[in-house]
Amino acid sequence: NQTESKLKARASADEKNVEELKHDLESAQEHAAEEEKSLEARLQNEEYYANQTKSKLKARFAAKASADEKSEEELKRDLESAREQAAKEEKSLEARLQNEEDSANQTESKMKARFAAKASADEKSEEELK
Repeated sequence: NQTESKLKARASADEKNVEELKHDLESAQEHAAEEEKSLEARLQNEEYYANQTKSKLKARFAAKASADEKSEEELKRDLESAREQAAKEEKSLEARLQNEEDSANQTESKMKARFAAKASADEKSEEELK
């Protein structure tokens, strides 16, 4: 009887231990499931922010490339404009030089004509004086 009572007490204690172990296992499994959910949520957050950062960087690089391209185009336009302006100024200066030369030639011709007329008049006066 004593042995039977001891065995029953022992079986009852073992049963309680098994119940406690089952409860501890369930708690541990629930905790692990919650931790897994938390880690998955953190991972998704990290992936989201990584993708956001990647998208922003791509946009920045695209904008920079576009700006560089525009700058290059603007520089080409500015260079072409400067060339056109230089060509216009060159033509203008050539025209002014030609005008100056024409004016100098006209003045020279007038002076020659005056000197010739004066010389002729002086010759006539000298002839008349004789």
